[in-house]
Amino acid sequence: MLAFITGCLATLLSTIPLSASAENIALPAIELTLKPKVCVLSRREEACYDEIDIAWQSGAALNICLYQKTQKNPLACWQNAHSGSHTMTLNTGTSLAFLLREMDNNQLLASQTFEVIQDHRQYRRARRNAWAFF
Repeated sequence: MLAFITGCLATLLSTIPLSASAENIALPAIELTLKPKVCVLSRREEACYDEIDIAWQSGAALNICLYQKTQKNPLACWQNAHSGSHTMTLNTGTSLAFLLREMDNNQLLASQTFEVIQDHRQYRRARRNAWAFF
């Protein structure tokens, strides 16, 4: 029984890579922020019209481009930079995703979503008066 468990454990461990290859080298952590990050539409509003600040920073110098997920062309690019920022005006009724990609191989490094929330709550009168205890 012990030989069976040892054999299974050896098989399991042989499937786990012990060293990182050149393809799996970890990229530096990248922080991507959006301000504001959320827009709440009231019942009468159809679209958010807002100015958004997009900023990123990294511990290493990168060649990087900022994309809106639905567009092919980049919004902005930076070469050999540790950080960057971009400001734009939005007029949208749907949520938008923003992506940071490496220039050389188009690898996705970070993403954030500008959320558009529809607030269609109907306000109704309370069932009892606020001063009533029972």
